[in-house]
Amino acid sequence: MHIRRARVKVEGELFHFLEYELDVDVSERTEPVRDAYVNAVVSDACQIRFGKAKLPFSQEELRSSRYLDFGERPAMNNLIPD
Repeated sequence: MHIRRARVKVEGELFHFLEYELDVDVSERTEPVRDAYVNAVVSDACQIRFGKAKLPFSQEELRSSRYLDFGERPAMNNLIPD
């Protein structure tokens, strides 16, 4: 049995100035960590972020599968790295 899509996301705040997020796609075998970062809030005007974030390439990647018109993403979406 293959799980097509499953994600675990943990986010929170430490000491009122450190924010963190970890987003793992457990169905992905090659690169399961999608986002992992720590954000240090220095002031309202300055924040410093360290980590890894997955940037979307196409409109299909920006939308959740919940809001797609069809059940699957277009075949052309497989040509774009995600």
